[in-house]
Amino acid sequence: MDLVSRMDIQSGARSRPDAHRDPSPVGGWLGLLCRVRLFVAAFGVAAGLSLQRRRPAAVTMARASLVLSAVADVFVYTTPYFPNNRPPGDTTLILTGSLLWYAAWLLYLWRSRRVRNTYPIL
Repeated sequence: MDLVSRMDIQSGARSRPDAHRDPSPVGGWLGLLCRVRLFVAAFGVAAGLSLQRRRPAAVTMARASLVLSAVADVFVYTTPYFPNNRPPGDTTLILTGSLLWYAAWLLYLWRSRRVRNTYPIL
């Protein structure tokens, strides 16, 4: 039994029955954002496995995964929701490098002759 419940029992006050289920706005949003990031990571793993197994939709899935990852990185780097250890002023450099990385891989998936010959693109 937690301290608040003991105090309520001792004082005779009644607490709301759903008080323990009421998340704070930050905790609720942070939980949602963590689930979205987990989904993006899982989708990236699924895209990698489909590329390894040479599935027909693998390249399309990999492209979508790269775009989702880039969007997630932009959100993470430009909002204060996630803790970071970047020095002041480095966010722009890190974000630029990250977006260049995703752009290079997208360009490779779009233009590569090897990708066209290896994977049946839908």
